[in-house]
Amino acid sequence: MRRTGCVFVLVAVLTALAPPAAHAATAPLPLRGTNWVLEGASVANAVFERTQVQGENACNSYRAPYSVRGSRMSIGPDITQTLAGCGAQQSAADAYVAALPRVASYRIRGTTLTLRDRSGRALLVYRASIGKPALRGGWNATSYYTGNAVQSVAPGSAVTLEFAGARASGNGGCNTFDGRYTVHGVDRIRIGPLRATLKACADPVRNDQETQYLAALELAVRYRANQSTLVLYRPGGTIAATFERASGLTSGT
Repeated sequence: MRRTGCVFVLVAVLTALAPPAAHAATAPLPLRGTNWVLEGASVANAVFERTQVQGENACNSYRAPYSVRGSRMSIGPDITQTLAGCGAQQSAADAYVAALPRVASYRIRGTTLTLRDRSGRALLVYRASIGKPALRGGWNATSYYTGNAVQSVAPGSAVTLEFAGARASGNGGCNTFDGRYTVHGVDRIRIGPLRATLKACADPVRNDQETQYLAALELAVRYRANQSTLVLYRPGGTIAATFERASGLTSGT
């Protein structure tokens, strides 16, 4: 009996000292703040803020009030959206918006968010677009913060950004650059400090663009990445730079 008691004590001590299981240490993703991208869609997504959900619906931006109580959820019914022409994407955009007021509950499992109707049928299934897998690959800049405004990239200039491993690199239009980047949480990012080559820009417009573009990257504190678009935000939620996915490159999500 004494030996058995010692064995029980030893097992209890070893159990207490053992590291917790990996799944137990992983906190579930939050509903709010996470960029949820609709499965099978190139741009449709949902970001739940404090009292509103907003995103894109295949061709237009939308915003709607929502509320949650436990696993229950209601969205709308008032939904506002921009009115750009969708062409072939119109039916997909209309179907997406029409599904939102039918949502009655939600569930987050791993990196998947499922919105269900009153009968429990899945209406919309999203994947979290977060972390390095969402950023990985090449991006072409479309606009950047100049210091007092957000300006489109000069026509004909190749201004790029690429995320690989722990490095952010690219071309500012005249010079290549490289530096470290880190991400944490569901949308936080830090880029730089960046180092660029020292080739002189013959065009003063492109010289200014490159200087302002690199400075904008180092101002970024948040990001939102979909399969085809990336937005970097400055403090306060204002834009640092916007990008389109480089042709032939896709994210790791």
